[in-house]
Amino acid sequence: MTAEATAEARRQYEQTRAQNPVRQEAQRQYTQKKIQSRKADGLCVGCASPPVPGQTRCPTCAHEHQQSRRRSETAARQEITRASGQSTFL
Repeated sequence: MTAEATAEARRQYEQTRAQNPVRQEAQRQYTQKKIQSRKADGLCVGCASPPVPGQTRCPTCAHEHQQSRRRSETAARQEITRASGQSTFL
């Protein structure tokens, strides 16, 4: 096997392994514990740096979260518009 083929086989193995329901649940629980631990320690839940006072995210993570939410909400609105068959232009 070439190095490229080995790398591709390993990537596929890891991808399949990560899709195992037992591993997914373990990862979910680990992430929940990590977030709760960071909240208890007063750190950003995303990157463990100091958060904005009174919040759980640092300015960088808060901005990224806001951008992600905006994209998701825009996509959801567009999907509703497409499903209803209405045009956004009047």
